[in-house]
Amino acid sequence: MHKHKILKHTLNLGLPDQFVEQGTREELLTLCGLDKQGILRQVKEFVDNS
Repeated sequence: MHKHKILKHTLNLGLPDQFVEQGTREELLTLCGLDKQGILRQVKEFVDNS
């Protein structure tokens, strides 16, 4: 796509580059914004700002 000058914004979701406290899987996903609500919030913000 880059070769043909097609530029698209992407949303990268993942773990932060820092130490994450211990906890259950659900607690850690929530802490990192990777639970259902966190992902929905990030996608909505991305779409609203695109």
